Amino acid sequence: MSGGRFPHALIIEGPVGSGRKTLATLIAAALFEKTAGISFGEGLHRKKALAGNHPDLTIISGAGGGRSFHVEAIRQLRLDAQIRPNEAECRVFVLLDAQNLTAQAQNALLKLTEEPPNNTFFILTCVSREALLPTIRSRAAVITLDVLSPKECAQGAKQILLAQGIVFSSAEEEKMAAAAALSGGSIGGTLIIFKDDKMGQDAGRLALFIDATAAGRAYEMLSLLAPMEKDRERFVRFMEALKAYAVAQMALSYQGGLPRLTSGAAIRLAELADSAVLAAGQNVGIAALSTRFCYGMV
Repeated sequence: MSGGRFPHALIIEGPVGSGRKTLATLIAAALFEKTAGISFGEGLHRKKALAGNHPDLTIISGAGGGRSFHVEAIRQLRLDAQIRPNEAECRVFVLLDAQNLTAQAQNALLKLTEEPPNNTFFILTCVSREALLPTIRSRAAVITLDVLSPKECAQGAKQILLAQGIVFSSAEEEKMAAAAALSGGSIGGTLIIFKDDKMGQDAGRLALFIDATAAGRAYEMLSLLAPMEKDRERFVRFMEALKAYAVAQMALSYQGGLPRLTSGAAIRLAELADSAVLAAGQNVGIAALSTRFCYGMV
C-alpha cells in the first residue's frame, strides 16, 4: 500500500467477529470508487457492496471447516477473474476463512496472484496469517484486526444494516447498543443478537447466563436455557451468540485486556457451544444438550 498503489493481494487477519468481512467489503467499495475517480462513500458502489449485490465483488466462503476450501473453487475463481468488470473499473474477489484453503488450493491461488489480470484484486480473510503458506504471505500485504469496543461493534453492524435499507428508530438504536455490549467485541455476534427477535428478547437472559458461566453456577445456567427446550432454532442462536462472545474474550485475553472469562473458560465455552450447535443440527434433544453444556462449564 506504499506509493499510493493498492496491492493486488491483501490478507485481513483477526478473531471471529472482529469485522474481517466488513472491512474487506469496505475496501472493495473504496477500490471501486477510487478507480472510478469518485470520493469514498459518494457513489452507489459502497451501498451495493455492503448490501451484497455489487456485480464486480465476488465473495467466496471457506467456512466449511479445516482444509475444506478446495482447489476446485480456486480454479473457478481463475476463470471468473478473466471476465471484465461490469459496473466498476476493477474486480475484487474476497476469500473468507482462507485458513481453510488446502495446500493445493493455495498453490493454485499463488499462481493467480503472481500474475493477476489487470485491475483485479484479491482479499483473503483468516484468523491468523500463519495458517497460510509462506509463499502466499510473502506476496500480500497484511492487516491485523483487534477485538472491537461495543461502540465500534454497534457502528459496524449498523453500517451493514443501513446498506440493506433498514431504518433505525430510537428503540432499535438502544437494542443495537445492548446487542453490541453483549457481543464481547464481535460484529457478527452483534448482528446475531440484534436481528433475531427472540434473541433480542433474550438479551437480558444472555447477560445473566454469562454471569452464571463466569461464576460456575450450573443450575442457574440450566434454568436460563430451560425456556428454549422446545425451540431448537432459538437454542442454536443463543449458542452462536455465546460462541462469538467466547472468541472475543479469548482475543481480549491475548491482547492483555481484562476479560470476564479466563482463557481456559473461554476456550471451553466456545468448544461446548460449537458442539451444541452441531448436535442440535442432528436432532439431539435440547434438554440433554443444555445439561451437557452447563455441566461441561463447571
